[in-house]
Amino acid sequence: MRRIILLLTWTLSFSAFAKNKSTADFYAESEALLKKATAAANFTEKQKYLKNLQSSFQASLDQYEKENPAEAKTDEKEVSLLFSTLEPAFELLNKKSVRAKECDLKRQFVLTGDSLGRPESSPQTKTAQEALRWIDVLCKNSKN
Repeated sequence: MRRIILLLTWTLSFSAFAKNKSTADFYAESEALLKKATAAANFTEKQKYLKNLQSSFQASLDQYEKENPAEAKTDEKEVSLLFSTLEPAFELLNKKSVRAKECDLKRQFVLTGDSLGRPESSPQTKTAQEALRWIDVLCKNSKN
């Protein structure tokens, strides 16, 4: 029994000191997975890499929520914004194939969301650019 308690204490102490991922961590992870997805032969393989990114986001957001359920801090807000901006790309994970029209709608959704509350001539945000990159990779060779 003592061994179990020691093992649990040791395991929990490491998880308590685990560092949550920042947006910089997610951009780096996304870049690595995006390179693999770009080289992937088919749509299903590309989806696999995006699914890995989505799972990583979800685990990190869950950890943020456990640590501070009352109010999101700056890091959590930034990670959450990146996650929600990538949502149109994540929606393509449930598809067996994708049509060009659907891809255009996803791109437009990202662009519209990105432009809200900003001057008309503003450049795209980094979060929107990342979402568009994933949509472009998933939609390459899409059907009409």
